[in-house]
Amino acid sequence: MDAKTKFDIDPIKVAVIDNRLDAISKEIGLTMLRTSRSPIFSEARDFVTGIFDKQLRLVAQTAYIPVLMGALPYALRSIAETYVDDIAENDIFILNDPYRGNNHPPDITIAKPVFYEGEIEFWSVCKGHHADVGGGGVAGYNPGARSIWEECIRIPPAKLYMAGKLNKSLLDTILINVHLPFLVEGDLNCQVGAVTIGERNLRALVEKYGPETLDAAIEQIFDASEKQMRTAISEVPNGRYSAERLIDHDGINKDKMIAVGVTLDITDDAMTFDFSASDPQADGYINSTMPNTASSAYLALFTSIGSDIRFNEGALRALDIIAPSGSVVNAAEPAPVTGCTIASAQAIIEAVWLALAQAVPEKVDACWARWFAPA
Repeated sequence: MDAKTKFDIDPIKVAVIDNRLDAISKEIGLTMLRTSRSPIFSEARDFVTGIFDKQLRLVAQTAYIPVLMGALPYALRSIAETYVDDIAENDIFILNDPYRGNNHPPDITIAKPVFYEGEIEFWSVCKGHHADVGGGGVAGYNPGARSIWEECIRIPPAKLYMAGKLNKSLLDTILINVHLPFLVEGDLNCQVGAVTIGERNLRALVEKYGPETLDAAIEQIFDASEKQMRTAISEVPNGRYSAERLIDHDGINKDKMIAVGVTLDITDDAMTFDFSASDPQADGYINSTMPNTASSAYLALFTSIGSDIRFNEGALRALDIIAPSGSVVNAAEPAPVTGCTIASAQAIIEAVWLALAQAVPEKVDACWARWFAPA
């Protein structure tokens, strides 16, 4: 069914559903805050929560750490593509491999499908930074790493729970490969509980309104966000705006700076982030994955011309990203990547700001003080 044309829905009901979805996403996050063992969750709030529809489209999100705001869609798509027809009720999935859809290894993704009458209607998802993921450094931060295998235990899309039953052999394998198993186990349990709270509330929402009403509401939510984003972009003069930021070094070659170059191509109401001018991937761990690059680019945009726009699938329809494989902004396996959410993320954000400021300086944030470069 084309929800936009074949099912009419009261706009007030759309607003109610929109806010309910947002509240459910926030409750997933509050559950993590109140049940985690690690201060990384409970104090630093280094995590993100999200709700996706049956088509794997981001409907609502709460980004406690903004640099994670665009990473969840990549992770969930990887999980869904891996398992396709092998997804059962009460399955819970886990992922941390940056070359299988994750952003960087310490941010472990947990996802749970929401079934209604035998069909998936939603996904309840969270991603959080764990105190440890093995490898040669604490929490995956190994400044001397020259490959992903020196940074972490790699977890491809996998079932942590199968039809509600814990996959104990997988959990034991993870815990024996990390330095702080009591914290990792506690925070994994926290994430599992959080997505289960989300699943329970989403199921109740489907039972209350029914799939057709929710599908129609979601289409209208997306259309509204798309319209807002296209309007915001159309207020920026057409053109190509280029800028560059330098990362001090990669942690290994300390006498070599690394360039992140971007060109914003703005045509009417659409924008492309083109990172083709960026340097090749580095030896050290500051390489960025595509999910991290997308997140950082979106963060720069949504803190400037898109600051009043809800972050969801609709708003992203007007945006495109070009990041050549094998570059520092889209590293190829097995390059190390754990530092990407710090040094390279900040360089990406600032490069986008500097480019956008050439067109609309009054709408763009000033760059901040220099970051802590890799040691």
